[in-house]
This record gives sequence, C-alpha cells and structure tokens, in this order.
Amino acid sequence: MSAADMKVLQQKTQAGAERGEAAVGKIVDNVQYHDVIHEHGLGRENTMKVGTACTTFEFFDPRSTPKIMLCNRVCRQDRQNMTTESVYRSIDWNHNLGITNLHSVRVLAEFSPHLSHLRTAISARFRTTYAKYRIPVHKTILQPLGTNSELETTTQGTQQALKDFDKQMGIEPEKSDNILQWVRGDGASHATTLGLKKYLSTSLNIYDSCRNIISTPETWHTKATDLNACGSNHYGPAASKDPSSLSRSSNAANMKRPTNLKKCDFYPTSRSMTLIWEAQVLDCWRVVLGVEDLYEHFERLAETNSLPTLDELLVQASILRRRYASQTAYNESLSSSEYEAAKAEDRAPRGSTLAPPSSNPDPSPPSPEPEVDADMPADGEEDSHPAPEVQTEVDAQASPLPSKNEPKTFVEEADFDGDRVLSNSILFIIEFGFLFSLWLTGMIKRKGGESDEPFYRNTIAPNILHFIKIKEDMESAFDLTRRSKSHTSPHMRDETRMLLKLYKEDPLQSFHGGRSMGHAAVNRFERGYEELQGGKMGDYLERSESTYNNATQPSQPELRMEEEHSRTGSPSSSPPLSSSSSCSPSALSSNSSESSSSSSSSESEGDGNPHNSYADNIDENDPSNEELNSGSELTVTVDNETGGMSRDWYEEEEFEEVLRNSGDDDEISEEEEDPEVPQDDIDYED
Repeated sequence: MSAADMKVLQQKTQAGAERGEAAVGKIVDNVQYHDVIHEHGLGRENTMKVGTACTTFEFFDPRSTPKIMLCNRVCRQDRQNMTTESVYRSIDWNHNLGITNLHSVRVLAEFSPHLSHLRTAISARFRTTYAKYRIPVHKTILQPLGTNSELETTTQGTQQALKDFDKQMGIEPEKSDNILQWVRGDGASHATTLGLKKYLSTSLNIYDSCRNIISTPETWHTKATDLNACGSNHYGPAASKDPSSLSRSSNAANMKRPTNLKKCDFYPTSRSMTLIWEAQVLDCWRVVLGVEDLYEHFERLAETNSLPTLDELLVQASILRRRYASQTAYNESLSSSEYEAAKAEDRAPRGSTLAPPSSNPDPSPPSPEPEVDADMPADGEEDSHPAPEVQTEVDAQASPLPSKNEPKTFVEEADFDGDRVLSNSILFIIEFGFLFSLWLTGMIKRKGGESDEPFYRNTIAPNILHFIKIKEDMESAFDLTRRSKSHTSPHMRDETRMLLKLYKEDPLQSFHGGRSMGHAAVNRFERGYEELQGGKMGDYLERSESTYNNATQPSQPELRMEEEHSRTGSPSSSPPLSSSSSCSPSALSSNSSESSSSSSSSESEGDGNPHNSYADNIDENDPSNEELNSGSELTVTVDNETGGMSRDWYEEEEFEEVLRNSGDDDEISEEEEDPEVPQDDIDYED
C-alpha cells in the first residue's frame, strides 16, 4: 500500500532539494515496550525492546524556509544584544489582551444557550482579527517511515536513526548542505539532537556535523510540560479546603486528582482543568455583571429582546480581565493598600473584612516551608525558591511532611493583609488561559520482535495510517463508535453547576483581607523574569556564543584552513567581529589565529631580537624548538569511518605556501639559498 507513497515522498524531497527548499519535515519519537517471556528457558529472558519511529510531513510554504541564512544570522550575533527587558517588550501585549477578552466571551456564549448566536462571530474574530498567520484549511500530508532499532536517547543512536530516515526520504547528503532540515520530537529527542550537533561541531562537512538541522520540541510535548507545571502549581494539598486550589474543585466535582503532579495524565487532567477554568471564568462573569444566576439573567434578557451584542460583551470582558486576569490584579490582591489604591472598576469587590476560618483537617501547625513544586516539573528536581513577595513564620512548629511530590501547606506572614485565595484564582486564570507511536507500540507487542525487522519496517510502520483508517471504517460501518456522555450545553452539566455553587457560597472572586487557607501558587511569569535577570539569560547567550563559534559557511563545507591564510594576507590584528562579519572559518577563528600571528610579527620586527637569526636555523627534529600555537594553522579532517583524524599536518609544499601567504617567504628563500648552514657558524649573541 505504502510503497507508492514512499516513492512519491522521495520524489518530492528530491524535487525540493533541486529548488533549494526543504519540502518535508520529520517528527521523531522512540518506541519501546517490555517483552515479557511467558515460557522461560535457556536464553529466554524479559527484555526491553527499543526503537525509533519517524513521521514526515509536508511544509505548507517551503519557500519561507531560509536556505543558507541560518549561519549568516548566527554570525551576525544579534542575539547577543537580547536582554530580559527586550524579551518582555517583544511580547504583543495588545494581541494577548484581545485574545483574553475574546476567550472570556467565548466561555459565556458556550455556557448560555441564549448567546449561542454569537459563536459564529466569535470564531470569525479568532480567525481574522486576532489571527497572526492563519494557514488555509487543508489536510496535512503525512507519511510514516520504516522504524529501526536505534536507541534514540543516545547520541550515536540518534545519529544513525536520522541517517536511516534521511535515506528512506531520498535525501542526498551532497545536495543538502544549503537546505535546512527541521526535526521535531519530545524533550529527549530535542536534547539528544542538540547534543549530537555539539559533539559533531568539529567536522567540516555540513551534513555529517548536522549543522543544517534545526531541532525544536514538538507542540504536544510543550503543552504537556506546561500542563504539568500548571498542575503542580495550582492543585495544592490533596485535602485542601481552599476554593482556589484545584484539589478542592476536583473533589467537589468528583474528578480525579493526579497522583503524581510532576507527571499528570494529559487528557484527564486537561479536561478537568479546562472545566475548572471555565467555571471560574463564569463566576467572574457573575460578579462583573452583578447577578445571582447567569442562566436566569440571560433568559430574562432574551424574553425582553435585550441581549447584549458581541462588542458590548467585549467591553465587559475587558473589565473582567483587569480584575481577574492580569498581573496588576495579582499584585493588588496581595496587599490591602494596593487594593485600595486601585480604581473601583479595576478591582474585585470587597467581601468580608475578616478572613473565614480555615478548615485545615490537620490540627497541628502547618509546615513553615512554602509550596515549592510550582516550577517546571522534572523527576528528582528539588526547588528551593520561595514564593514571591511572601515570607513564612519561622517559629511555627512543623507538622509531618507530606510525600515527595505532594505540595506543602503554606503559612502567611503574621501581618499579611492581602487575599491569597483571590490571588491564586487570578494566577490560574492567567496561566491556564495560555499519536502514532502508541499505535505502533501496540501492534509490535502482539508479535514480539525488533523494530528493524522487515515485517515492522516495511509493512506495519509505513502503513500505520491505513491500519488506523481500517479500524475507524469498521467502527463507522457497524455503528460501534463510542457515544459521548457530555451534554449539549455546559449549563446542564452537573460538574459545572456544582463548581459554580462552590465558588458562590465560598466567595472566590471577592477580596477578603487576610484570607489564606494553606495554598499559595507561585507567579511563574514573575519568577521567570527574575531568573532571567539573575543569570539564566547570560547562560543562554553563552551557549549561543558557542554555537556561533562552531558555525561554518554553508556554501563551502570543505573549506581548508590554508585558504583562510590566502584570504587574510599578512598577519595583522583584527577588530572585533561586528554584525557585518561574514560567516566563514576565517572570521570565526580570527581571534585565535591572528592573535598568534600578531605576536610573532611583533617579535620579528623588534630591534636586537635574537629570534630573527634563530628562526631560520631551527632543528626540526627537536620538539623543544617548536612554537606553541592555537592550532588554527593545522588542517584537521575527521575520518567518517574510524572517527579519527586522517590528516593533521601539512605537506612540505603546503607549508611553504602558507609561509608565502603569511609574508614569511623571505625566510624560505634564505633557506633555499643556503639550506645546509653549519651549526657552528651561527651567532646566537646580539
């Protein structure tokens, strides 16, 4: 079935290479399963079967992919001028605010059936007014490739796997130097690809060094990572009574709470968090509109034919955003003085001046440590960064610590007069506002074998889409598809009604001075800004500088260092690299080679320097007479077969040519005139 499709893929790839375009991209992922042996015997043991799978996709507009601009942009080093503040200013805040307002109206229109007529207009706004670059509706052409048994988490395995996939795609190494290849994958794939480029940076060949590869994390992986970070930040203790904690909302709606907040199950967690987020937005609408029940409110407006228009709702949504979905609102909720200084329309209404009693089931004083699991999650990561702008009671007696991945109960400072519950809700509204491998693994497990066996490589893997379609066709033909249990409108869902009741009875969206119930979410935006300012930005720019030092001119992949000397002429000190510096090995190594040349030149021009008379009569067999240099005068070529240096010295003619180009041809001529000078006739004194 897929042999013809593979041939078409190869033709498209080669045709794009002839035009200088990258027509096809790659999505790489590992496939693995534990092969359990049920009948044991000699040589039969449980093993872990590993492999690597790849799915290709056609670019919508390959002409937008630059060909040889990558190295030129790297050499310009514009990134070195980047600061934390410049990154902050680069964010399109007007677009962000407009999208937030429109999402708030979308939630309201989907909740109330009386506003269903606005859904089409809301969708049109997303597709037109707030669309950055909207690709026309089309079906993305995918083609899975044959699997192999390479271990993708190792550098060598990634290298061999990528070469195998390139061969299947019809990529010719000699024609791919000036074409960028886009490789996408999960975090492990991305990290291993970057490590591969780092280890191979000494190779002059562009294809072998993977210098023309751009690696990025796959979209679904970034979503899952952000979901884990958001979950570990906002779920709070499992038995929390804080209405702003997702644990309290999950318990109220009888939804599963993730057992490991570092690795949440994506689909159940995303569905429950989406439901909670929409319920909190609806509760914000209830407070902004000043009504007791949203459904009854719009029902009365529909009876009198006075429903608001989309533009009128967007005006109200901007008020909602300023109160409950902005960094300013978060800061105001943490201080009673800042809350009082804010405009009345830009702050949440004031509730009871006394904080409601805490319903903490643990009668002993809570732990003085803040909740620190809110940063980007990772196994074994221990975050010691305190919550921003909050201090803990040092003298409090600690209760038994929770489990490793369980958030800790938070205790406010004695003079805290803000509303921690409201600030948690604001952060959640801000943060949360922003599958072939599984099938393949399941099919391999039914037989047992390696991923590079012909049956999997040539039959199952390339035709995986056809097998999926057969299953869907069978379900559709015999009416076996799973029926959805969701209602047609959110206002009829018991979970939504239960959450709205919870937020109304335990007022979540109003300011209560001094309210804190043991859960404190971390402002990840503020923490990220502070960490960039504190050194993360400098580390990133330093790594970028190392990438710049490893860059090579794409149009001359086998450029030799003696050609560099022929272009530079006589040695002289060179100015610092500027944005107009060309991307060539001479520019990249000018600091090292020219500095050594400059030092030798200054010594030769000095009066009374014994180096002039001694340099012409060096004993070449004595290693102690060799001058130290930076290594830029050597030609180093790495053998692709053995991995060793196949050539690391100059031939005699080449060395003489280097000396002539560097201005030392007089020394050569003197040696040629009198090649055999008796050592006794040399005067080493001034």
